[in-house]
Amino acid sequence: HDHLDGGLRPATVIELADLHGYDGLPSTDVDELAAWFVRGADRRDLGLYLETFAHTVGVMQQADACHRVAAECAADL
Repeated sequence: HDHLDGGLRPATVIELADLHGYDGLPSTDVDELAAWFVRGADRRDLGLYLETFAHTVGVMQQADACHRVAAECAADL
């Protein structure tokens, strides 16, 4: 199964962060952010793993962002 806040495309995270003024991303480079998310998923510490969701949820605070993320999630399944 897939959680909406756990399957965002890195490019989408960056675009939504820019659009909505979220400045907490660890990187604004698509490849670097993708690698950061992979490293986060591979962490063996729940607290560190959950840190990745602070950014995905952080860019999903507007209705338009949630709509886009949901549409992309459905397309990617």
